[in-house]
Amino acid sequence: MDEKFDAFIIYETFTGAYLALHLKDALWKRCKINCFVAASKRDIPIGEKEKEMRHEVLKNAEEIFLIITSGIFLSDAAKEEVGWAKEEGKNIRVYIKSDTNLDTDEAKKFFIDVGLEGRQYFKSETKEELAGDVINRILNREYFSKNPSPLIYLSKEELSSKGATYWVDGIPKSDDKELKEHYLKALLLCKNDKYEDAIKEFENILRICMISPTEKMSILLSLGNAYYSLSQNDKALENYNALLEITEKVGKKDALEGKASALGNIGLILKNKGDLDNALKYHQDALKIHVEIGYKQGEASDLGNIGLIYSDKGDLDNALKYHHNALKYHQDALKIDREIGYKQGEANQLGNIGIIYSDKGDLDNALIYLREALEVLERFNLIYGKEIIKNAINFIERKKRKN
Repeated sequence: MDEKFDAFIIYETFTGAYLALHLKDALWKRCKINCFVAASKRDIPIGEKEKEMRHEVLKNAEEIFLIITSGIFLSDAAKEEVGWAKEEGKNIRVYIKSDTNLDTDEAKKFFIDVGLEGRQYFKSETKEELAGDVINRILNREYFSKNPSPLIYLSKEELSSKGATYWVDGIPKSDDKELKEHYLKALLLCKNDKYEDAIKEFENILRICMISPTEKMSILLSLGNAYYSLSQNDKALENYNALLEITEKVGKKDALEGKASALGNIGLILKNKGDLDNALKYHQDALKIHVEIGYKQGEASDLGNIGLIYSDKGDLDNALKYHHNALKYHQDALKIDREIGYKQGEANQLGNIGIIYSDKGDLDNALIYLREALEVLERFNLIYGKEIIKNAINFIERKKRKN
């Protein structure tokens, strides 16, 4: 790959060191990882000796991972790194121990003192769980940051947009390097729109690799998505339904996550076929599961898809009612995207709300939301949807001038 995802990790204990090694092993050095050990009385940068150089590395990082495993404590050195990240406007993903009580006055004061109040914190019970989450974040960005049309559903966090859901689950952490190699090769082919070749690679995995039922669910979903991208909807549905049959053979968590992904993708196909009522049902079923398992990003994606269906149905017989429901769903999705700091999703929902206002004839509010969507896209150098938003703004402005 010509470009690699650039990450910066701040930690103070063994957990951070374990995480760095785990990342390098799991990603085969596809990702550029810079780690900074910030113990109470020492500053030991890995790979960077000078403070100015460390600051420059942080400036170039696309995401900052802050690992807090010592209760509610950070050394002055780590606080300095956090301060740099905030000054540079970086997204800081904060991990804390699962047994940390955040409701105490001491905990609240700590997060205020380090300037992290109001952020979402991710609690981890084990080093493996923590490392897996970071791996998932990096895999999302590494393979799909340039073309975010698919959504990879890895665990709790992912990239979201209008495309089909990719649920990778345990494959990035699998001990089977042959499986990982073939699977990531197939994902890269999908990224480059080489879906016929990706299909061959996914089918090759099913033939030559020893895979668990959970991993087979991931392959079937990805295979269905490749067919979906080629508009071969019947083949896509065949693979999605095969996945649903396997959910009876795996644990509840994997079953729910895989099922929600398949249901949402089936909903996309039904919507494309014009079967809006059944599409709505599938997306609502996916939404129920995502709410049950507490998966915010999936919930936001479902809400957005439901909103689009209501908007389409608004062109039929009960337009105002459906527009109202569509607006509510997109506003709920926008709230979630902002809560978790997902900028592409935020721009998507702002654009959707703007389009709905435009359909209702409220051009002033439409422009407010569309311009805000464009501002988010430009501020964070996001490409997906930018031309659509620009065209919508130009169309509405011309329409207002004629009026």
